[in-house]
Amino acid sequence: TTRLPVETRDYVFAITGYPVESWKDNPPDKAAPGLDDSRPFIDACLRLADTRTINDPVLISSADWAPWGVQLAAHYNPTVANRLFTSAIGQLSGPLNAERALIVRQRGGNFGSRPRYAARIGRETRAEANALCGEIRGAGVPCTVFRNR
Repeated sequence: TTRLPVETRDYVFAITGYPVESWKDNPPDKAAPGLDDSRPFIDACLRLADTRTINDPVLISSADWAPWGVQLAAHYNPTVANRLFTSAIGQLSGPLNAERALIVRQRGGNFGSRPRYAARIGRETRAEANALCGEIRGAGVPCTVFRNR
């Protein structure tokens, strides 16, 4: 999967909500609703397309989207990003150690055009995210606040 062009990787993620690695290592049980067998193929495809919406670029298996995030880990592989997040969050006491990762795909910065996955704790406001990050830093775990896009 690492040899797939960036465009292909982006397409798979945009359409299915799962990164390419998920399809290779652990394919989802049901990626999309089935077609209506009682309709002609083209009609069934069009009807299904009418029900689809484009969502924010967040992994399906991650926590709910929030406009702000406290980033604890990032990696080119979403599974590794989640594992790094789990390791970091495990160093915290409750209730912080029960937070789930919001996995957000991102590009740019000093990492070039290759997408990477950030593991963050989602919050509704920047103030909430900053307060949480301060609490996490106080426990000795590094973090940074980002706007989720």
